[in-house]
Amino acid sequence: MFWLRILSMGLRSLQANMLRSLLATLGVIIGVGAVISANAVLTGAQRGFMDRFESLGANMVYVSPKSAKRGGRTVGMTQTLKISDVNAIRAESKYIKSILPEVRRTGQIKRLNRNDQVMIVGTTPDFKASFNIELAYGRFFDAADVGRSSKVVVLGHRIAYRLFKGAPAIDQAVKLGVTKTTGFRVIGVMKEKGQKGVYNIDELVLVPVTAAQRSFDKTKKIDIITAQAIDEKSLEPMIADIKKTLRHRHRIRSGDEDDFQIFSPDEMRDLLQQFMKIWAMVLYMISGISMVVGGIGIMNIMLVSVTERTREIGVRMATGARGWDILRQFLVESSAISLAGGAMGVLAGMAISDLMTQLSNDMIRTHTTLTAVIGALVMACGVGVVSGIYPAFKASRLDPVEALRYE
Repeated sequence: MFWLRILSMGLRSLQANMLRSLLATLGVIIGVGAVISANAVLTGAQRGFMDRFESLGANMVYVSPKSAKRGGRTVGMTQTLKISDVNAIRAESKYIKSILPEVRRTGQIKRLNRNDQVMIVGTTPDFKASFNIELAYGRFFDAADVGRSSKVVVLGHRIAYRLFKGAPAIDQAVKLGVTKTTGFRVIGVMKEKGQKGVYNIDELVLVPVTAAQRSFDKTKKIDIITAQAIDEKSLEPMIADIKKTLRHRHRIRSGDEDDFQIFSPDEMRDLLQQFMKIWAMVLYMISGISMVVGGIGIMNIMLVSVTERTREIGVRMATGARGWDILRQFLVESSAISLAGGAMGVLAGMAISDLMTQLSNDMIRTHTTLTAVIGALVMACGVGVVSGIYPAFKASRLDPVEALRYE
């Protein structure tokens, strides 16, 4: 009952100065809202990436050129991988289920007055089986298309809809390119599939790898090799075969570093977690600064409150209240201010998270966890207690006689 009476008195005091109390909570609202929205974005992104990796399975690896360095600084990629490397690996390893050369570019696709920014992937017909691609209509490019460097293209479901608005796309001409566009012919449209590994299949534009090399970069190099082992037990032997073959073909001497790097699912997962931790630290530091600012605001408001209520404090002390009672009352008030701000911050953070998802057309998927909400409220309450300690201590140390004389 005593604590309820203290809480009731504190809430009545806050209600008497509602506008000032709301202003005091503003920093806490911003801080907690930032914590909730940042956590929602990070958690959603982490879940999305993990789902992508799991959709590929644990027997997929990626081989990419190693970053070139000059004077200890990274200056770009060495670009040492070729289609002939892919063919050699396929011939020399019995553990490979499928292996793909890929040329990846972000470019533009145009159809009459419509255009779109897309992910262009130059690859081989094996891409269809490796990613379980099904066609809505048309056909996938074949080995003959790759051999002739045919300028043919297979469109993702959403890309086809945005360009053709439901009209037939087969044998229609589109322009495709990075710095400048060139003409391609649509031969197929993929069924709606969604995310598969690192790709959103519905947003992909697929072309023969040789056509991508000739049209976009005028080079015989490839960006990445995607290799899939027969099963999880075959993963390590396959990686060993890939290293052996590439070191031999690239004439790398014993003891010298590889000019390529291989990422297994576990390594990619570890890299992702490290990346997420770095971003979490940055976002939480920014949110923490907002919380500190909010705490200072609460402290200022409570100091003003102590000054305004000096006479009231004197009356309470003269009628038997102890310094500890005054201390508790002001701590309860500062905690109530901060907790109210925390609750509003949680609602604001969840609203911002939902808004980000809607505005990004589901590209940014957020997920708010109960742990994050509870943690944010506990942090807000802690900020209120810490911010109210000095004003509460100052109020509890007032001399009753001097307080009663205060005008």
